[in-house]
Amino acid sequence: MDTYQKNPFNVLKQITDASFPDIRAQAERGDADAQYKLGLAYSVGRFVERDEAQGLAWVHKAAENGNASAQFVMGGIYLFGGGKMADEYGPDKTKATAWFRKAAEQGNVTAQVMFGMLYERGKDFKQDPVQAVTWYSKAAGQGSQLAGAALRHMAARGSAEAKNALRELAKQQTATPPTPEDARQAERDVATERIAMIEKIANEGEAGAQFTLGMSYKDGESVAQDEAKAIAWLSKAAAQGHPLAKNELQRLEVWRDLRDRAEKGDADAQVEVGERYSGGYGVKLDITQAIAWYKKADAQGNADAPYFLGRIYENGHIGVEQDDAQAIAWYRKAAERGHDNVQDALNRIAARAAILRDLRERAEKGDADAQLKLGAMHQSQRNDDRQAVVWYAKAAEQGNAAAQYALGQMYQLGRGLEKDETKAAAWFRQAAEQGKGDAQATLGKMYEEGRGVAQDDAQAIIWLRKAAAQGNDWAKSEIEWLEAKADQRKAASKNQGE
Repeated sequence: MDTYQKNPFNVLKQITDASFPDIRAQAERGDADAQYKLGLAYSVGRFVERDEAQGLAWVHKAAENGNASAQFVMGGIYLFGGGKMADEYGPDKTKATAWFRKAAEQGNVTAQVMFGMLYERGKDFKQDPVQAVTWYSKAAGQGSQLAGAALRHMAARGSAEAKNALRELAKQQTATPPTPEDARQAERDVATERIAMIEKIANEGEAGAQFTLGMSYKDGESVAQDEAKAIAWLSKAAAQGHPLAKNELQRLEVWRDLRDRAEKGDADAQVEVGERYSGGYGVKLDITQAIAWYKKADAQGNADAPYFLGRIYENGHIGVEQDDAQAIAWYRKAAERGHDNVQDALNRIAARAAILRDLRERAEKGDADAQLKLGAMHQSQRNDDRQAVVWYAKAAEQGNAAAQYALGQMYQLGRGLEKDETKAAAWFRQAAEQGKGDAQATLGKMYEEGRGVAQDDAQAIIWLRKAAAQGNDWAKSEIEWLEAKADQRKAASKNQGE
């Protein structure tokens, strides 16, 4: 009997104080399922006093007696190491592989997905896409949406084996195959389960898991960024002699010292903090924070601070509109304080202004290419979506396919105007009919999903094939997906007719 669930300890909820003595008796008589439950009970200290050694011993017995869930757990223990029992239980990738395989071969879906992940990513084992597809297919055949989504993700990246597997699954199953959103959700699910597994092992005292968890909190990977938790976990790993944890703690200490000096008024430190925030160096990118710190240093007469502020306004950023006038003002302040690189920056702004004047003159005379370029410049260099829409529209109305596609994107995303997928589809169609491949692919996707147009797989395939004929690999993978859906419907219809 396979009692594994997403949280293996959920099986203990099925046990009561009254029924536990029977579980123990069955375990002692060699019942693998009972041995597994008894091992979990010892691991968390439920019904008995917590005893990690006893817990692992009973789970190990259950695995040797054929319990697939216990075999899966043993695979995880050997993969990451058995915490305080690491001397006896790994880490040992060879044993981890063996236990995962035993569980997977018995049909444990989670083990099959885990095997697929290990072979797909090659992080802990030798990468083998064919083996990854094999195991994902077994799990998907048992209804695992996570495995189906993983296959879809591999297929979208060009795996012929994954595409073939999806076609076979579509023929065998009546359920809808995973969608691209399933693939993205699969990535999130895998990350969440990975963190949960790492945290459990870290809590058991394994240094490698503590280091990994600390780095996850430091970088905000799969969890919310949290410096205090990062330091706590890295400190635990360092205390056990983890070779990298000490270095990371030193880097964090440097950052905290830098930030403390900046908060106490050190202008050079304030500039460096600003640089870190503006580039996302060791911290989450935050232009608002960068500007605030640069302005603190500027108020103290620092020469670098106005230069960096000029650079922000020269280039523009998300949340900060490009502004040549502000950039020039900040650069001139930097020059007055003796900064060396200001003249090059002022020359760049002057050259761009000359190009902009020329483009505007030609655009105002009705040159569609100039209108398109002027729109792109407003969008990418000046962060001015409203003006970008104005010029894209002028070029689009003259029949410029690239402008029609760009205007469609603005409507689709709601940038510079109100979001309107119907108008987006109309502009994409005009560009697609002129042969623009990106527009053909996007229009095909809109037909597939029924956004801005009535849902129509046949129309989706028509436009996606046009895009694929121009070398669009993404369109090719979407066609594979739609054809698999069509085959599935035909098979279902045939079965109903019989």
